[in-house]
Amino acid sequence: MTRKELLENAIRMITQRAGMLEPDQFHVTQISQDPAGVYLMQVSLPDGKRVCEEVRRTIASFPAVIDSSCVPLLPAVVDEIIMMARPDLCSRGGRKPD
Repeated sequence: MTRKELLENAIRMITQRAGMLEPDQFHVTQISQDPAGVYLMQVSLPDGKRVCEEVRRTIASFPAVIDSSCVPLLPAVVDEIIMMARPDLCSRGGRKPD
């Protein structure tokens, strides 16, 4: 599974845990060429804003103020999102996904 797929699945898991029935109101694009990757999460407004709110409740480093439909996700934030959605990684000391 690619890092992008892990990130997308993690965001879906977080929003589903929050009771969102249609969490696929976002799209993730890698915007850098380096392996760690900088991603851009695009949400459809106004409903997609709830996706951001739910991820923010779970991930402290997620941007607090969302004024547009695009949210930049730096590598450390991506790691945190993936690890929070994967308890198996957290229980092993938070090893970064491949």
